[in-house]
Amino acid sequence: MLRGKKYSLLHAEWGLIITFALILLVLNIFILYPIALLLYKAFEEDGKITLANFMYYFINKSFVEGLLNSLVLAFAVVVTTSLIGVPLAILMARYEFPLKSAFLNMLLIPMILPPFVGALGLQYILGEHGSLNLLLEELGIIKYPIPWLYFRYYVDIMGYRLTIHLGYILVETLHLFPLIFLNTLASLYSIDPSLEEQAEVLGAHGLYLLRTIVMPLVMPGWIAGAILVFIWSFTDLGTPLMLGFPNLIAFQAFSEFKRLRESRLSYVMSILMVLISISIVALGRRYLSLREYAKVQSGLSGSRREYKVRGLKLVVVYAFLIVLLAFSLSPHIGLILTSISKSWVLSILPTEYTLDHYLAILSPTGVTPGLLYVKNSLTYSSVAMLIDIVLGAAIGYFLVRREFPLKSLLDYLSMIPLAIPGVAIGIGYYVTLMNTPLDPTLRADIPITISLTFRRLPYTVRAAYAGLLQLPEDYEEASLSLGASRLKTFIKITVPLLAPHLIAGGILAFINAMLEVSSTLILCTRPRYGTVTWGIFQVAQNPLYGVEQASALGVILMLTVLLLMVVVNKVMGARLGLVYRA
Repeated sequence: MLRGKKYSLLHAEWGLIITFALILLVLNIFILYPIALLLYKAFEEDGKITLANFMYYFINKSFVEGLLNSLVLAFAVVVTTSLIGVPLAILMARYEFPLKSAFLNMLLIPMILPPFVGALGLQYILGEHGSLNLLLEELGIIKYPIPWLYFRYYVDIMGYRLTIHLGYILVETLHLFPLIFLNTLASLYSIDPSLEEQAEVLGAHGLYLLRTIVMPLVMPGWIAGAILVFIWSFTDLGTPLMLGFPNLIAFQAFSEFKRLRESRLSYVMSILMVLISISIVALGRRYLSLREYAKVQSGLSGSRREYKVRGLKLVVVYAFLIVLLAFSLSPHIGLILTSISKSWVLSILPTEYTLDHYLAILSPTGVTPGLLYVKNSLTYSSVAMLIDIVLGAAIGYFLVRREFPLKSLLDYLSMIPLAIPGVAIGIGYYVTLMNTPLDPTLRADIPITISLTFRRLPYTVRAAYAGLLQLPEDYEEASLSLGASRLKTFIKITVPLLAPHLIAGGILAFINAMLEVSSTLILCTRPRYGTVTWGIFQVAQNPLYGVEQASALGVILMLTVLLLMVVVNKVMGARLGLVYRA
């Protein structure tokens, strides 16, 4: 029987060999080469390889403080998201209570907006004279406004002054905790229930069982989520731009690049972000490879250990979930209220409402070309999604069904975009395509589409990979036994069976392409090529109803992504966390 075997690529048909070679070539050109060129540029000065650019960076105190600030804040966000996401995952995986499915769906809503758009929505909620402060003042709880978004804490270490932006931590936490939650939940669902049952027979219960058995088993999922949270918060550009936090490395790299397109310092900072992000991924995988418990998960989907919640415990559970949802959805509520407010000054809620902001951005004759931004985003993301589905299906097939010497390289190249910051990808593509027919200063639509395609490729690769692991090979074997080639079998048999996973992965790629901020801010040089996120940032700078119109654009983006997330959740269910693995 052929079942369960991985076939060597060396004995495959020429069609598969050529397909594999083409995929490897494409990944090298569009993923590896831009970063390699960026690395060369960071070390190059007047045609010579030198460390002068790095030396100048590290002797500049403000730049080093920006790097340290970003690292500290990223680790802080990992801690805060874990404090929310891990208990939440345990609650959802181990306990049964009314309305659980509804809460589970609502907990994914924070993911439908990039953090910087959420920061826009929080301005009127958590601003110095925002709704929360006004409410607390009316209740007599506080006498003076609390700067929720702009509170800073300074720490002096070895001559460097670190700035802890609590508002940054808050915004990132509210948006990123679902990454920890989803990955931990996926790991909890994959634990063999018999392991916990055996531990209970030996006397382990409660917190001791959780600490010694459950938590070690979910460590792979938690680390996967923590890596994604760290990289996102460490390299996020939109949030510090929107809140005005200039002493972070992503902000500094962007500012240097905008000041001087050939700025070697922007290349140095981009490479530092890449190296640190890749190092975090490598350390996480290395740690897991050394731990025996990382290999004892069964991946079973059979009976789960769930306990009924009743009485006072149920009240506590509901209170926890309602408070969490109130905070995590406050950016979205604030965005909606801002988009329909005509007058909102020193009041808990708007005193006058209007739809004029939507009419202004959606009108073909309006000053703000909102329809153009929406059309561009849909076009770029759709093209990127289709390419990602094709590449993801092929790469997943080679990784799961074939055995060949360059397999690890293919896996690495297809997943490395998750570890590459958007700022670095944007600058890398800009430098690569400069003075070519695809120069972003001439037309940015194709460079942006290329960037979105390969930045979001890992989502379809992981979806295809997870689907193929669950897909029995019987139908493929039957096709081969009837004389069909492997390439024809893949197209006619494997792809149709894999379609639900490919569609879900494709929609996730589409969603995250729509939400992309950093690379589009760098590659888009003209309004006619702007995306929704680019438009939100630009429109928000307008002092006359800019924030309100930007919020209206944000609501349109939010509703689009929410609809797609509902579809993905229906298709993938609890397996959604597997797609977000780093």
